[in-house]
Amino acid sequence: LEERPDVKAIPKHCGKSGRITRPIQLSSIIWLFFIGSVIGYILEGISDFIDKGKWLHHAATVWGPFCIIYGVGAIGAYILGSLLDQKSFITQFVCCAVSGTVIEYLGSFLQEKILGSRSWDYSSQFLNINGRVSLQMTLLWGVLGTTFIKWLLPLIQNSFICSRWKGERALLAVLVSLMIVDLLVTSCALLRWKGRIEGRPAGNVIERAMDEWFDNQKMSQRFFNMHFESAEKAL
Repeated sequence: LEERPDVKAIPKHCGKSGRITRPIQLSSIIWLFFIGSVIGYILEGISDFIDKGKWLHHAATVWGPFCIIYGVGAIGAYILGSLLDQKSFITQFVCCAVSGTVIEYLGSFLQEKILGSRSWDYSSQFLNINGRVSLQMTLLWGVLGTTFIKWLLPLIQNSFICSRWKGERALLAVLVSLMIVDLLVTSCALLRWKGRIEGRPAGNVIERAMDEWFDNQKMSQRFFNMHFESAEKAL
C-alpha cells in the first residue's frame, strides 16, 4: 500500500483510541507527577475556600504550587488504570481507595520519622489509624482515583503521552532539574526550621542561608498546617 503523507502516524504505545497499550514511559511518569501535584494543590485550595472562606496554600515545597502526595497518587492511579482498564468500577474504586490510603499513611509516617512533624491529623475522624488515615479519606481517595482514571486520564494521555513533540525532552529535563533543586532547598529549609524551634543555632553557611531566606514567619505561612512534635512538647 502506498503511504499517505497527510496521515499522522500514531505512536507505537498508543492505540487507535489513544489509550496506553504498553507500560508507561519515564516521560509519562514525570508529566503525571507534575500535573497531579498542581491539581492536588488546586483541589486543596478550593476545599479550604469553600470550608473556611479563604484560599490556603497546601504546597509541599518552598517554591511552586506542588502538593507532591497528589503527584505520587496520580502516578499510582495511572498505573492502576492501565492494569485495571477492563475491570469493573467497584474493583477500580477499591484499588484506588486502598492504594491512596497506603500512600497517605506512608507519607505521614516518613515525614514524622524524618522531620519529626505532621501536616495532617485525622484523629477526630471516624475509623482513623493513628490519625494518619481515616475511612473518610479512604473513600475520598477512591472517588478521586476513579475520577482520574475515567475522565482525566484519557485527556492527559492524548495531550501529553500520545502526542510527543519537539523539545519535550529538553523541557522535562528543565522541570526535573528545577524540582530536584526545589526539593533539596525545601529539605534544608524544613530541617533548619525544626532546628530553630529546638533552639539550635546555625552551624554552617547553608543553615545561615536558610535562616536568612526562610525564617520562621515565611515557613509558617508556607507550611501553615505543619506541626513539629518538639514544639508541641515545649508548650
